[in-house]
Amino acid sequence: MIGLVVDSNRQMPADLAERWGVVVVPLTVTIDGSDFLEGVDLDADEFYAAWSDGHEPKIETSQPSPGAFVAAYTALAERGVTEI
Repeated sequence: MIGLVVDSNRQMPADLAERWGVVVVPLTVTIDGSDFLEGVDLDADEFYAAWSDGHEPKIETSQPSPGAFVAAYTALAERGVTEI
């Protein structure tokens, strides 16, 4: 069985990922020094709310850690996936 893993920058709709069993590994988004996992702790509405009242936030992003991918691959292997 084949498993698919993408990072959250792919912007795959949650219902599509669920339908096809795609595992989405979240990026870290830092807003004004606070870290959020994209799609877990932070959705698009919350992200754009950072610009409220004329505030210009400092935004940084970081790729998922290797450990996050290991966890995703392990979860797929436990589901019987043999190819990722």
